[in-house]
Amino acid sequence: MSNERKEEKEEQAYAYWLANCSGLGNQTKRRLEIYAGSAKAVYGMKETDLKGILTQKQIKSLMEAGRETDKEKLMD
Repeated sequence: MSNERKEEKEEQAYAYWLANCSGLGNQTKRRLEIYAGSAKAVYGMKETDLKGILTQKQIKSLMEAGRETDKEKLMD
């Protein structure tokens, strides 16, 4: 598999993860993806990066979704 194809598949996995995060609306998810540059970058954001962008409740939901989702499982 080419490196470009691998990166595309990886981004699709992170996009799937983000789309299935509960506690965030579609507009908020899209805004996050635009802000961060990619769904993968959203996955890697720290709580401090999210302050001022999301509410505390939304931050908690996103952080929990990240902890519950094993990065390796995303790639399967």
